[in-house]
Amino acid sequence: MSDAAASKSGTCPNGHQFPVPDWDGTQPMTCPTCGETVSPFGVVFDAVQIRVGARVTAKDDSYPSKSKVRIDQKFGFEPSQKTDTGWAPVRRTIDKNEDIYEEEVCDEAGNVIHRVKEPLSKHQGHGSAKDD
Repeated sequence: MSDAAASKSGTCPNGHQFPVPDWDGTQPMTCPTCGETVSPFGVVFDAVQIRVGARVTAKDDSYPSKSKVRIDQKFGFEPSQKTDTGWAPVRRTIDKNEDIYEEEVCDEAGNVIHRVKEPLSKHQGHGSAKDD
């Protein structure tokens, strides 16, 4: 028996825990302590990976609402088809005041997959601008 199957348990609305070794999660069960119905729901994870990141923006209220963000920096992970894990660390800076677009995407080992440093005014036809 796997560890996941051995550790299956139910919790009724009153907080009573009870073992459910043969429960497949598709039918309601009754709590053996108080008789309350336990609705079918269960999730078993073999592993969980957490990816963190940060995004920093600088706004200038003297611009119209769509243009208020003048600097946008992102450090974190984005989905990638070029890595084994499906995620790639990304560093991106968009600075409208200085007309700068910088982006660096790496693999899990830190090797650069993609690097761009160009004037923001020349960075067109990418992302949501592809259809413009």
